[in-house]
Amino acid sequence: MKQQALDNPAPYFKFDYKIPSDFKPIASLYVLMRFNNYLGDGSVNAWVQPIPGSEITVIADGQPIQIDYFNGYTGPRSAFNNFDQFCQYFQALVTTRGVDVQPNSVISIYGQFKPVSYFTTTIYIAFVDGTTTQIDIRAKDMPVEPPGLNPYVEGNPSIFSYDTPIYLPLDPIINSSSIEKEKSIEINSSKIGADGRVDIYRIDAQSATTGSPDGMEPDGCPDYYMTNPGETTSSAQILRIKIPNTVIQDSTPDMTFGSYQCSEYTICAYKMGGEDPILDYWATCSRQMHENMDENGYAYVFFLSDDYVNTLITEQNTPDLTPPIVTWGIYKGVALGIPNDHIVIRLRGPSENWAGAPINTVCYLTPADNQPLNKEELGEWLPELYADTFENFSKGNIGAVFNNQPWPDSN
Repeated sequence: MKQQALDNPAPYFKFDYKIPSDFKPIASLYVLMRFNNYLGDGSVNAWVQPIPGSEITVIADGQPIQIDYFNGYTGPRSAFNNFDQFCQYFQALVTTRGVDVQPNSVISIYGQFKPVSYFTTTIYIAFVDGTTTQIDIRAKDMPVEPPGLNPYVEGNPSIFSYDTPIYLPLDPIINSSSIEKEKSIEINSSKIGADGRVDIYRIDAQSATTGSPDGMEPDGCPDYYMTNPGETTSSAQILRIKIPNTVIQDSTPDMTFGSYQCSEYTICAYKMGGEDPILDYWATCSRQMHENMDENGYAYVFFLSDDYVNTLITEQNTPDLTPPIVTWGIYKGVALGIPNDHIVIRLRGPSENWAGAPINTVCYLTPADNQPLNKEELGEWLPELYADTFENFSKGNIGAVFNNQPWPDSN
């Protein structure tokens, strides 16, 4: 629901976390805040503008902790670091900065809400015995000042209704030199069927502990999906995904926070280290996908060679950081470079009432146990990926997907 913007500044969040007294001795602790899809000035590529963050504060046992800032996008090589292209990070390395937190210590996190589709704050704790745990605080659960005005709660004025500053210089102490990199999560190589279909998995509980995910669900697995085709000859892939209702769908989000199936989602095609990528992006987001979905609510992502996609960019005179459009028979979608690592589908803030939410899928304990997502779990919300050679793509098919025929049935 659109309405007139408010003149007063956005509310603040303040969260105090007291480490439980029964916790084991702590070896390290850090706080990582992720802000997704910054609206900025409302332009298509506003997400890359630095988020004003100078008032974000983390205090551990009464001692202020330096805040490190990192934009998920710092150039094409960011695709090697497992960052979400549309995410900006603020981090406080508590123990690295010399504060010895232990059970009963208090971590205080304070700041102003930002005009983004979604954000989380995660406290990562590693114990002396080598085990780990994390505490996730989602936007809608953040304590707010003034009370009762959380802009991510349905019916409240949304963050986009406030007079929020857009351009402010970053505080000089904020830097990216010591940011905790997003750790890669390994899964078993996805199987590619005879029809070209590629398995897609939800991350299992054990694998999640090897990375630094946010959005951990009560069942012990995170709220995003992943596929790793492994060593294949695939040089053309197509992904179909049904588009949920999200917070930012265009340049004018709702002024009153509504009911959304999912706050935000992104699809990232990662590369392993090597030469600099040709393309200046590696991901697409819900706003871009909303602009290109079909009459049935599905959107398509093509993964093709960087050289071919770069040719499309030149032909279409596509703006920087924006994927070109592939029109392939009856299918139309954005084009990303072919990944030589994994593809990650991040579903940020999925509603527990949404049939496509990851919580509706099985949380497997280990990679050995993990099974691909299926239609029995997700129905029409199941993301489906097919792979083939570029030669066959040029002839009109990617596996069982033909460019002049309806999408193949799958069970």
